Amino acid sequence: MKVKQATSDFIVREMAQPLLAPHGIYAIYQLAKTGIGTIEAINLITRSWPVRQMNISAGGLKDKHAQTEQLISIYQGPRKDFQGRLFNVKYLGQSERPIRPDSFKANHFTICLRDLNQVETEKIQHRLKDVEKYGLLNYFDEQRFGSVRGGHEFIAKQLIRRDFEGALKNALTATSKEDRRAVKEIRMIIRQHWGDWLKCMQLLPRSSERSIINYLKDHPTAFSRAFELLNQNLVLLYLHAYQSYLWNKALGSFMCKQESSYFNETTHNQIIKIPYLLGEFIFYHTLSQEELSRLKKLSIPFITHKTIFSEKETEDIYNRLLQEEGIALTDFRIRGMKKTYFRKGERAVVIFPENLLIKNIGPDDLNRGKLKLTMEFALPRGSYATILIKRLSA
Repeated sequence: MKVKQATSDFIVREMAQPLLAPHGIYAIYQLAKTGIGTIEAINLITRSWPVRQMNISAGGLKDKHAQTEQLISIYQGPRKDFQGRLFNVKYLGQSERPIRPDSFKANHFTICLRDLNQVETEKIQHRLKDVEKYGLLNYFDEQRFGSVRGGHEFIAKQLIRRDFEGALKNALTATSKEDRRAVKEIRMIIRQHWGDWLKCMQLLPRSSERSIINYLKDHPTAFSRAFELLNQNLVLLYLHAYQSYLWNKALGSFMCKQESSYFNETTHNQIIKIPYLLGEFIFYHTLSQEELSRLKKLSIPFITHKTIFSEKETEDIYNRLLQEEGIALTDFRIRGMKKTYFRKGERAVVIFPENLLIKNIGPDDLNRGKLKLTMEFALPRGSYATILIKRLSA
C-alpha cells in the first residue's frame, strides 16, 4: 500500500465556521497550502506582509505532506488576499476573537490509498468495518515528533533538566532530511559557530534565527530568555511532543498490561503491534461490548507538575514511565522561564471516525495493474488520519 504518492492523495480541511464581526480587530483568512507546514507558511506570510509573527494564530498545525485548508487570524491584519508559490491566503472578514485550537472541532479527510491488490482492498474494507464498530485507539503519530527525528533529544526534556543552552542549540541547529536547503544552511552556520554570536550575525541572512542570535550577542549566557524568543507555536510543539510521547507510552503500557481488568484473554490474543519512530503502536482487532464500553469512557491525562490522576492504574503506569525517564512529576514545572510551561488536559483513548465512506475503488493510474481506494471521514481535532491508515494496514 502506498500513501501520499500524489499531492492530491491526502486532503485535510478544518471543519470550522468563523464568527465574523464587521468591526472586529482580527482579520480572518483561509490558508490553503501544499508541501509546507503551517509554521513555515506563517513565517513566509511575515516576510510578505508587515505583520509580526506573534500576531498570527492558527487552530492547528497541519502536515506539510498534504493539501490542507485551515483558518488563521492576524491581529489588525491586512484586508486582502495573498497568493504564494506553495500557499494562498484568502481574506474572509473580521472577528472579535482570534483563531484558537477551540475554533474548530474536527478535520475532514479525503485520502487515496494506492498500489493495492484485490486481497488487500478487501482486507481494508473489512478493517474499516471493525473500526466503525470498535473504534480506533487515539495515538499521536510520527508527525508529532518531528523535533526528535535523526536521534535528537526531546527539547522539552532538556528544559525539564534545566539545560537551557542545550535546548536552544537543539532548537536552532537540529535538521532533518525534510528541511528545505535554506533552513539547513542557516542551522549549519549556527551549529558551526555556536558561541561566536558576532560571527553568526555576519553569516546569517535575515531570519527569526538571526534575531535570536542578535539577542545572544548582547546577552551571551541568557539561554532561557533567548529560548522564549522562539516562535511560540514552535515552543508549544516542543512541549507537546514530549507530553504526547509519554501519553503514547502510557496507552501502550495500558494495552499490554495482561492483568488489566479491561481486557480478557481473547482480546490479548488479537493484539496488533506496529513499530514507529519512537516505539510501537498496539491495537486490537475486536472487543467485547463490556470492554468497548469501558474504553470509551477512559481518558488519559497529559503530564504536568499538577496532574491529578482519576485512576490508580494510569497513575502507576505514568510513575513507572517517569522513573524510566529519570524525572519526577514536579520536574514538569520549568523554573527560570516565564512563558514556557506544560499545558494540562486529557485525551480520549478511543475515537470513532464520522461519516466514514468509501468513495471509489478502481484502477490505480499511477501503479499499473493495481487498485486504488479513496475514502472520506472526519476525525476529532488533534486526532491523526495516519493512525487510521496504519490500523488498516495491520
